[in-house]
Amino acid sequence: MDRSYQILVTVPLRPHHMERIREAAGPAAKVRQISAPATLEDLAGVEVVIGEPAPAILAQAPDVRWVQMTWAGTDLYTRGPIPFPEDKRLTNVAGSAYGHIISQYVVGQILSIAQNLP
Repeated sequence: MDRSYQILVTVPLRPHHMERIREAAGPAAKVRQISAPATLEDLAGVEVVIGEPAPAILAQAPDVRWVQMTWAGTDLYTRGPIPFPEDKRLTNVAGSAYGHIISQYVVGQILSIAQNLP
């Protein structure tokens, strides 16, 4: 029998994205989403967080084992005054989610500057 676990989503995602997370996580996972910043109570019993909980809250959350950021930059956790807990895993979306979009944006901005567009 699979061991159950909890996933907390702390960022706004569309319903079809939430459904894909539930499908990928499997029947053993309880997946829930909140709209306010995560509190210590929200993280009780949660092993996986998709989003960016406050470092001070995360440092006090013993059950969290993995934080999947929705940003590419990890400075919030790696360069802040509160060190990221060593017993937790931190992953981000660098290169996977935004690479193509940011490339187009940069080229567009270069053309905008070169052509003196407003």
